[in-house]
Amino acid sequence: MKTSAAKRFYAWFMMLALLVFGNSAFACTACFGDPNSDATKGVIAAIWLLLFVVGGVLSLIAGFFVYQIRRASKNPVLPAGQVALAPLNSK
Repeated sequence: MKTSAAKRFYAWFMMLALLVFGNSAFACTACFGDPNSDATKGVIAAIWLLLFVVGGVLSLIAGFFVYQIRRASKNPVLPAGQVALAPLNSK
């Protein structure tokens, strides 16, 4: 299987970037340092906040689709060519 020149260039570029900037890929002192420090506690609190916000938004989106599915099941689709008209006199 032949690889394109762009893929080879990308692979060499990534290897060079890892060699040059490899030390900056390590965890920061808040994540890698003392688990009882104030910075670590702040990072953990921020992670939980983001999880709750993202989870809440995704729950609202899922709830919207559940609402739409339930609403659509109450009003079935008519076969092609039929029109649902309300009665003119409801007496």
